[in-house]
Amino acid sequence: MGTEYIDYAMRCSDHAGKLWTELEKAFRSTRIENKFRLIGSFHSFDMDSEVGVRENVKKFNRIRIELELLGEDVSNT
Repeated sequence: MGTEYIDYAMRCSDHAGKLWTELEKAFRSTRIENKFRLIGSFHSFDMDSEVGVRENVKKFNRIRIELELLGEDVSNT
């Protein structure tokens, strides 16, 4: 391996580290926003009279599952 390759690899490594840091920031921000949106939807859930009970339950369970995936504790109490 020549020194040019080593220099190139080091530069790519620096860029990859910076890119990863920016991606982490964006992910955390989006994750927090999603969590607050879902918590609001969970606590203010109203059944839609235009659709059946099954669809309402599916929608509610979807919110609950997404919250659990984000690490939020959702219990029956």
